[in-house]
Amino acid sequence: IALKTATGSAAVAALERESLFYIEHLGSLQGEVVPKHYGFFKGTKDGVEFACMSLEYCTGSWDAVNFNGQIMLAACKLHSSGILHGDLVNSIRHIVPYRSNGVRIIDFSNARAH
Repeated sequence: IALKTATGSAAVAALERESLFYIEHLGSLQGEVVPKHYGFFKGTKDGVEFACMSLEYCTGSWDAVNFNGQIMLAACKLHSSGILHGDLVNSIRHIVPYRSNGVRIIDFSNARAH
């Protein structure tokens, strides 16, 4: 499991929005193009709001021969599902290897349906 955390009301609200995006828009892509979403939890401690979102832990090795093709396939599946990621063009940090021959797209904080 991978945990994405947030502290403070603005960051918690943004993380909750991303979590809802996984539920409402990415359900059919979970475990194939994006990590599986397991849940969202929030609370308050000493007056400070905090939250975490639990996701499938994705790790693997890059297959240089298939890497670009895997990214293109994943991006096409995302687009075909009506999703605009919002950050794929500017950074490869939103692409993680998955097992020996796949990729997963992560971080939907700037995503929207199109």
